[in-house]
Amino acid sequence: MPIPAFNEAKVIASSIRRVLDSREVELEVIVIDDGSTDGTSGLVASAFGDHPEVKLLTVSNGGKARALNVGLAHASGSIVVATPTRSSSR
Repeated sequence: MPIPAFNEAKVIASSIRRVLDSREVELEVIVIDDGSTDGTSGLVASAFGDHPEVKLLTVSNGGKARALNVGLAHASGSIVVATPTRSSSR
């Protein structure tokens, strides 16, 4: 499940946990940090770095669509579902 993220440090951990709580299916969570400047990658690495179902990709900022395409290229499942993070402004 690709999750494109840009400056989502406030909400990324809860977004990943919500996905991981879906235990009825085998999951692969791919977080694509799209050039964040707020520590998003560090937070994901710290909280989920040794979690076997979570991958972190860090790319230069190129927009959500590009980040999603990068994540899709790294997905290995036969069914891929993408989800956005929950915006911290909501």
